[in-house]
Amino acid sequence: MYGEGQLEYIELDFDASVYPNIIDKFGKDIHPYSVENGMYRIQVKHIINKTFYSWIIGFGGSIQISGNEKQIYRFKDFLLSNFINNE
Repeated sequence: MYGEGQLEYIELDFDASVYPNIIDKFGKDIHPYSVENGMYRIQVKHIINKTFYSWIIGFGGSIQISGNEKQIYRFKDFLLSNFINNE
């Protein structure tokens, strides 16, 4: 939980293969539940910022934001602003 950003709840879907990384990041007091196709969902409280988004990106799609539309929009905006040149 480094840097700027707000501490807030966020829902994440993740592939079972990254479960050890989820525990490493958020601790053992999480309560994942199965959603579909080998994916699980958790709700955690964390500072949402560039560092957090970069952590998610590092898993190449094995972790996805499934929370509310505002959080999804903010993540899309981060991707477009920092990784895609729209000139």
